[in-house]
Amino acid sequence: MVITKKAQMYRLFETGAFGNRPQTWSKVTDMLDSGFQGEVGLFRKSRESGGGRVDYYVPYDQVSARLEDWAAEGIVSTDIQITEMARHEHNLLQGELLAPALKPDTLEECGWWLAYNCEPGLTMREARVKPWRTMGPYCRQLLSELMDERSYANLRRLVEEYPGHVIEFAVFKKTLGVKRWNTIFWEVRYY
Repeated sequence: MVITKKAQMYRLFETGAFGNRPQTWSKVTDMLDSGFQGEVGLFRKSRESGGGRVDYYVPYDQVSARLEDWAAEGIVSTDIQITEMARHEHNLLQGELLAPALKPDTLEECGWWLAYNCEPGLTMREARVKPWRTMGPYCRQLLSELMDERSYANLRRLVEEYPGHVIEFAVFKKTLGVKRWNTIFWEVRYY
């Protein structure tokens, strides 16, 4: 399968096709029943282009009060998604992997090519400004040392299933997401 449209990529992401993703809930009671006790993002699912209302890093015990404020503004609960957040300070690495890749100077295949940043506290957008780059065996070694075993096995699966695609991910100091791995796989794309 070739992922050429962002909408196609989002559908696959939401089904968990790329592996680990943040936990999400459509109701506060579902979040509380899950036992989750971290910070969440509150997202209003916009019916128009341009996005919706967002509140980041809301402590789990303040979600109900925040949603009451949203309801007072006319935002209905069925339009809201609650999503597990991971602070950027917990990042070990944020990166975009391309495999197989070609060396820019010779156009010879070099296996895996990674643009990444290990500076804590950066968003992915900020990490892209001045990325470090590595390729080949060192790239594999770096990722196998930072990712937990399940995350690294999943990355290898994505490379096999989606050759030539960019795989965007973040590796954290702790486990998180629906699968409780240390890596969230954000995007797989060929666009």
